Amino acid sequence: MAQQDLQTRVEHLERQMEILAQMPGRLIALESQIPQFREEMRSEFSALRLELRAEIRAGDEATRQAIREEIRSTDEATRQAIREEIRSGDEATRQAIRADIRTEIGDLRGQMLLLHEEVIARIKLLGETGRGRSKRR
Repeated sequence: MAQQDLQTRVEHLERQMEILAQMPGRLIALESQIPQFREEMRSEFSALRLELRAEIRAGDEATRQAIREEIRSTDEATRQAIREEIRSGDEATRQAIRADIRTEIGDLRGQMLLLHEEVIARIKLLGETGRGRSKRR
């Protein structure tokens, strides 16, 4: 039994040694694959970067175009709103100015009437004074 156990252990060790004997060749093969793997990764990452840049630029341009269109439409709506405000404000301003002018005209009429009455009174007074001077002479 011990002989059989020893035999099994020796066979097992021989298999392990065969595997270990193959290791340098496998390591050399792996060693040559590493630079190839690095080069493939570099080229793939480079291609990925280029694709992403192109997608980002395309997305940026689409976003710019959408924003431009939105600004233009908003600008037109804003212009229209401002025009309407100005027109309504112009009408309100016109009405206010007309009311001010009417008030001023009313005030001027009153002043003109007062001045007219004063002039008439002075003329009358001058006429009476002139008659009095003529009689004295």
